[in-house]
Amino acid sequence: MKYNEKQILEEIIGYIESTYNQHYSTDGKGLQAMDIFRHLDTDKDFCQSNAIKYLIRYGKKQGRNEKDLIKAIHYIVLLISSERKEQNNPPNPINIHGEEIKDWKTTIGQTYHPDHDKHEQQQEERNKRPL
Repeated sequence: MKYNEKQILEEIIGYIESTYNQHYSTDGKGLQAMDIFRHLDTDKDFCQSNAIKYLIRYGKKQGRNEKDLIKAIHYIVLLISSERKEQNNPPNPINIHGEEIKDWKTTIGQTYHPDHDKHEQQQEERNKRPL
């Protein structure tokens, strides 16, 4: 590659691999803060914010510190991972009783329950009743 991209990517992979053996692993078994953020569904905002932080910090702390760029890239890789995870496992909607609706479809931004027509008919009948 013309601009040494392969070498740079190998260095980035080496850095990312090293984080699994450093203080980023909180319990010695590989649990990282990112695992908690994913569970809380705050991982994408966390990654995007940290990538921006390191890009802004580049050139200000310890000069043109290449490690800040590598950290930003690491958070961008994590953000891509979170986006792909969500695309492959879209959440099912929850009904008013807190139950997951597994058989549903989305039409022009609206979610319909499989018994939508039945529920709509029942609602119309209720509205026809005198108060």
